[in-house]
Amino acid sequence: MSTDDNKAIVRAVYDAINARDRDALSAAFSDDLVSQTPFPEGPGRDGFLALYDEVVAKYPDYRLEVQDQIAEGDQVVTRYTAHGLDEDVDLIGIDIDRVRDGVIVEHWSEAGPAHIAATRGVVMPR
Repeated sequence: MSTDDNKAIVRAVYDAINARDRDALSAAFSDDLVSQTPFPEGPGRDGFLALYDEVVAKYPDYRLEVQDQIAEGDQVVTRYTAHGLDEDVDLIGIDIDRVRDGVIVEHWSEAGPAHIAATRGVVMPR
């Protein structure tokens, strides 16, 4: 698959989250997805979907805005802004996804605690 194909597969995840299309979200990931996130979700696609269910239940206005996407080989890097997590906080994050055979097989996610702190007037130590 081309890097443009891989970017489209990953972009479909963000679109599915925003549309609350759980079936499309599920179809984007392999059954045995390896998730490398700081969140305590369970293993595989089912663990990722359980985390998604928790987030949208707690934050019904949650949506993601893709800022940039870069792809090389089978990896896609997406920088995004998450809106609707709190009244006065948007979260900036970066995800890295590995695509194989048309589905995401590995997922990393890094969210920006420094950005959250800055929106609340807190200066993070260096």
